[in-house]
Amino acid sequence: MEQILATINKWSDAIDDCSARSNLNRGIYLTILDVGCGDKIRHEWKRYFLDASGILFVVDSSDIKRLHSAKVALHRYIVNCKEARGIPLGVIANKQDLPNTLTPKDLASGLELCLIEDRQWFIHGMCAKTGSGIIESMTLLIEAIKRTNMIRT
Repeated sequence: MEQILATINKWSDAIDDCSARSNLNRGIYLTILDVGCGDKIRHEWKRYFLDASGILFVVDSSDIKRLHSAKVALHRYIVNCKEARGIPLGVIANKQDLPNTLTPKDLASGLELCLIEDRQWFIHGMCAKTGSGIIESMTLLIEAIKRTNMIRT
């Protein structure tokens, strides 16, 4: 990505608003909200889905102990949320640079992604620390949004 402009949204410490611009996807601009994953904020996720064209669910693929709680959060607050129905979903297997991490395929199995039938979804490995896989993940999300005509303005 050429440029990422980031600001902290003042009304909530849990939200980062980033505008990501990329020449890879002519004319597509993303607003990315990091809405946090704490138990107290998860029930608020649904309010963001009303304006969402796509959803990225980032999982620490090196933290196998928290895989079950990630699966529960994914299915309870996204997959089974009527406000999120039909919105393309990208699952990001982060920290692929570390030893003993789950591969994207193993993570897909552990998260039971095969049960998701009401939307397009993909899983992709990346490393936020080095930037490896970020452009590919964003490109996959944009392609899924375009395929489903979920572009919202």
